[in-house]
Amino acid sequence: MKATPCQAHDKESAKQLTAVEWLANKIQEQLNIIFPGVTLHDKIINQAKEMERLVNNPQTFEQAVKPLMKWLCENTHPHTTAIVTYNLSELVEGIEIVKTDEFIID
Repeated sequence: MKATPCQAHDKESAKQLTAVEWLANKIQEQLNIIFPGVTLHDKIINQAKEMERLVNNPQTFEQAVKPLMKWLCENTHPHTTAIVTYNLSELVEGIEIVKTDEFIID
């Protein structure tokens, strides 16, 4: 798949950028606002190191989730689920569930 060129919008650079280069530049601009002085490369390396740390220490995940599991048991009913991402925690309730393996291809 050939990258589509995008026109650079800043006055300093009038060169044609690939879509990937343009996106990387936009991400770096946002990163500079949130974390001044940190490059996209630094963030990727840090995330890779964190993933390696988690893989090498699986107890970390267990230690993190057990308090939430305990809270769910003490404060909700069995049809409640917690969904947690890096910036969102959502408490949801299952109203109706249909489970089937009928369409799974072996």
